[in-house]
Amino acid sequence: MVSGVDTIGSRVSTRDIARDDEEDAVKVYERTENGTTTHVSIKDAMAEVNEAMMGPRRNIREMSSGRTGHWITYRDGRKVTLILVDAPESEDEPAPDAWTVASHKMLLHRFTAADETGRAVCNKSYRPWRYGNGYTFRTKAEQQAHEYADLYRFCPKCEAK
Repeated sequence: MVSGVDTIGSRVSTRDIARDDEEDAVKVYERTENGTTTHVSIKDAMAEVNEAMMGPRRNIREMSSGRTGHWITYRDGRKVTLILVDAPESEDEPAPDAWTVASHKMLLHRFTAADETGRAVCNKSYRPWRYGNGYTFRTKAEQQAHEYADLYRFCPKCEAK
């Protein structure tokens, strides 16, 4: 696709292109109730919006909805805001210890996965270098104990992350 026109010649808006990029990320709703913010699943957020719309009217003072946000004011004084955001990255998941060469440079990078889909931690555009016999991923300890360990350095940015 070049400048918003696909191969058939029909017009594709930049809004549709941006929407496709947004859909790649995992989304959740950021729920703010009287200043307290939590992340809730899309299912739970839509259940609350549906209850506000379709439930008894005596509970809701005011409600407004948009494409990525919902604002609900209850009669008991609560103000709830639901905004669609990217899901926060899970910090309880340890980073894989898969190190290999990413380019012609003699730096060993840590990758997000120990296969061809992995990306370097320091730069997501770096892909693992494929040798004739496949990919060679090792842990940091294995790389340091390898017979050619003196030829390589560990990427300082990958070590810091």
